[in-house]
Amino acid sequence: MPKLLSVLPADLFGRAKARNKAEQRDMRIHVFQSSCDLFLMQRKPSVSEIDQFAELFGHLCPQVPAEVAGVQAARLIRHPATPEAVIALLRQRGLISAEALLASKHALPDDLIASILQNPTIALAASLARRPDLSDTNMQKLATSGNVDVLVALAQNHHITLPDEAIEHLMTAAQQYKTLAATLVGRPDLGLDSRLYLAYERERRDALILRVLRRQMGEVTTVEPIDAMQQAKIQRLERLMIKHDMVAAVTTCAEILHLPVVKLALLMRDDESDGMVMALRAAGLERPAIVRVALSGPARVAQDFGEIKRIASMADQLTVGTAAALLRDIIGAPQVVQAGQETAIAVARRSPAAWRARQPERERMAQPIKRMFERQAGGE
Repeated sequence: MPKLLSVLPADLFGRAKARNKAEQRDMRIHVFQSSCDLFLMQRKPSVSEIDQFAELFGHLCPQVPAEVAGVQAARLIRHPATPEAVIALLRQRGLISAEALLASKHALPDDLIASILQNPTIALAASLARRPDLSDTNMQKLATSGNVDVLVALAQNHHITLPDEAIEHLMTAAQQYKTLAATLVGRPDLGLDSRLYLAYERERRDALILRVLRRQMGEVTTVEPIDAMQQAKIQRLERLMIKHDMVAAVTTCAEILHLPVVKLALLMRDDESDGMVMALRAAGLERPAIVRVALSGPARVAQDFGEIKRIASMADQLTVGTAAALLRDIIGAPQVVQAGQETAIAVARRSPAAWRARQPERERMAQPIKRMFERQAGGE
């Protein structure tokens, strides 16, 4: 028998076997796709139907090519009734990304949440912060994020009730990020909070001032006479404000009130001049001095009679004690000192020797404040 004819039966058998295998593969793909189609057609499948689909899917999915299963994965992730076992199997094959799962309505696996919180990327952490099923622990961890996009996403999530600890973290960060402060103002579960003063509109600011005035009703406040050294500081503060030397002015005001310089600088940058009026009034400046400062300020204020009148009215309305109390509430610094009530430490710093010794420290403190006001002058 010729050699060619001797191998022919084996070759034919191999081809038939390959054809049968291909037919079986095509049949599995057909059954896989059909079962997915039937499941996705049902908006609310029964428990038994969900279980049956999960069992069939678990048997067929490992035998189906990734390109075929990937098409169905994109459809199944959007269906709210897709079983967790199906999601897990598709994730195991790498056919469902973390982004897709975060954007879905399915429960998140613990390992995914842990990986995002331990090694956060901005996009994933922000997507997690938008989830309606966040636990208190996860909200608190997200609230400690140093990224403003993540914090804003958490503040914009009105499907959750923020725990107190998370709110405290967000409030602290809001003093640095205006976008976050504005977002917190829009939360329905947060009441009137002094720490958001600069983000509030006129009506809420007035309500906060009124609240402090009511709180102080009936309280007996005694203000010690302002000595010559303290009066000299107040006069120097006015001169610095009129000269637009904001770095030195903020530093001087912070020394008078014993406040953190950076926090006071943020307040005195207030676009509506309220923060400036409040700080100057708490430092001991009277209404005429505050009006002089406003008239020497930027054109949008100095040339606006209505704005000058509002500033004068606010300076009249605020006593030194009320302004100091507002500063204490807004900045969260209990060490605010009213004009005329210096501490022993402040008195000790009056000596020329102490002043000279602190000059390098003052210069270091002034650098970030200088950059802050330079950014404001540049329109930031």
